[in-house]
Amino acid sequence: MVKKTESVIMIDLTQFNKDLATLGIKVTYTMVVYIGDTYRIITSKGEEIGGSREDKEKIIAHLLSKQPFLPITGEEMNHGYLFIETGLAADVMEKLKILLRSISFSMDKYVLEERMQSCSLGILDSAVNAIEAKDVYTKGHSDRVAGLAQLIAERMDLPYSEKEVAQAGLLHDIGKIGISERILTKPGSLTDEEYQIIKSHPEKGAQILEPLVMFKKSAAAVRHHHERYDGKGYPDGLAGEEIPLLARVIAVSDAFDAMTSDRPYRKAFSYDIARQKILSASGTQFDPTVVEAFNSIEEKKISSVIGSRA
Repeated sequence: MVKKTESVIMIDLTQFNKDLATLGIKVTYTMVVYIGDTYRIITSKGEEIGGSREDKEKIIAHLLSKQPFLPITGEEMNHGYLFIETGLAADVMEKLKILLRSISFSMDKYVLEERMQSCSLGILDSAVNAIEAKDVYTKGHSDRVAGLAQLIAERMDLPYSEKEVAQAGLLHDIGKIGISERILTKPGSLTDEEYQIIKSHPEKGAQILEPLVMFKKSAAAVRHHHERYDGKGYPDGLAGEEIPLLARVIAVSDAFDAMTSDRPYRKAFSYDIARQKILSASGTQFDPTVVEAFNSIEEKKISSVIGSRA
């Protein structure tokens, strides 16, 4: 009955009304739901009452003073109210309470998931900052990759939320947390052993994220963002559409930002040269569909993400 979006609770009134019909309940109601600073006031006709927070609070106060109601109460907090018409029989009231307990359970689960995600993301964000603090050359890299990935995902109309794309971009290098600063900032060529250590970061990143259910899609993107479309990448040698779509998006975003950033061993490429390198690797290193979407994005939009370096 409760659906989760970016930070708004969506009540599935269609299902709620079906449940009412199944139980033989005919009732006109107004449902008020809130979590944190988010308020929603919805009528039994599916109409939502808008307005400012202050306006909604006045409406809720008026309803509390004038109409009978049943609280939507969870384990730790009140999630809202169901305002109902007067004169309902006691057995009908009991049936309504049963339905509201189901909604409360769903909302309790939502709140718990949000808390866990917020806490976990805070820890992981600190880890990303720690990685970037080791290497001045990659400072802000994860933020830029997230921004570029969001532009590509938007252009491709991908079935991911903005949050999912951003998380995958922000966390794609989380596996570098255990790699020494000496290797990350080495100005010359890496030894074979050092290169193998660097190549381990996608797997290590996935291992960090996989136990966290809310980062399942991010974990797959993190593990596979160094796969190649032709199957010559790592860690699993996946090819084409075997590679998770979000990983293919991150791969292009990661490569473009890396090319337009200074590195210990080279200066940044210009915007035009970096873009041409992405195009030339279409079908070999990168998914042609993702490259096409990237190439169609206006330069000013990309520059707004990566800055004037381009």
